[in-house]
Amino acid sequence: MQNWQPDIVTVPGNIRQTSFQPLLGKPGETTKLTMKILLLLLMAASVCPSEVIDLTYQYRNQPGMIYWPSWLPWNTTTVMKGNTDQGVYVEGNVFSTAEHGGTHMDAQRHIVPGGKSIHDIPLDYVIGDGVMVDVSSKIGNNLDYRVSIEDIKEWEKKHGRVPENAIFLLNTGFHRYWPNKEKYLGTDNASNADTFHFPGLQDSTATWLATVRKIKLYGVDLISIDHGQSKKLTVHQIFLRQNLGAIENVANLDAMPPTGTKVYAIPMNIYDGTGAPTRLFAIPNDAATHLTRATSVVGVLIFLILYSL
Repeated sequence: MQNWQPDIVTVPGNIRQTSFQPLLGKPGETTKLTMKILLLLLMAASVCPSEVIDLTYQYRNQPGMIYWPSWLPWNTTTVMKGNTDQGVYVEGNVFSTAEHGGTHMDAQRHIVPGGKSIHDIPLDYVIGDGVMVDVSSKIGNNLDYRVSIEDIKEWEKKHGRVPENAIFLLNTGFHRYWPNKEKYLGTDNASNADTFHFPGLQDSTATWLATVRKIKLYGVDLISIDHGQSKKLTVHQIFLRQNLGAIENVANLDAMPPTGTKVYAIPMNIYDGTGAPTRLFAIPNDAATHLTRATSVVGVLIFLILYSL
């Protein structure tokens, strides 16, 4: 096969012109060409939504966060702020925190002796298809509500079966209370865990999600994946013994669609960590499709521009 060459035409002044140049403007029309390119790039950007759903609380000093009473809360201290002897401005902080605070992931060893640590969790395990089940209307004023299998099957009638290996996020509506400790923990005494009242899964529901629907990550907008009055942490036991990850204190779940997202739950890579602060976010699938299409458009534009030079 012969090498393909663009058509070459002769124009006054011995200027070489390719057949692409009518699309881009005559030589010398730099301003018009630039404006056309900018217009086309703006058109491409207009069909490429940058929608990313942030599901993570900010880490900040008290009273901006909620921690379990026995855990060390987040603290940021400024150790340098100003000019060096050489006149260069430098600013830096140190921070301290318990592993289990804010939006965070529990590792298996949090509950299971000798279990896997945060650093053992592969990245492909914390990326997957998102499912958001909203049970906030069922909870109402019943702070101790336990979500049943039937509650989830009722959701499936509207939105389809929970897919295998899904990242399952439960919306109880309690994220709306953050950072109000009393409302979020369901108590007038936030320093006493025995007084906490907030919802959770029935034990049978946790087992069903892990073994029948076979989800790979479970997240909830509560300080614990167990209900507030749990003493034996049975949902922790069920999920973590199945090597199924758990994410607590999920934010902004009202912004999540029920299905059609890719969820990313990226924990801080702490060696031997029993848990870790986690950057949790979701990208709608249609946004990713638009991004791919827009990238293709920009690629064609770049080719045409370079070829016309």
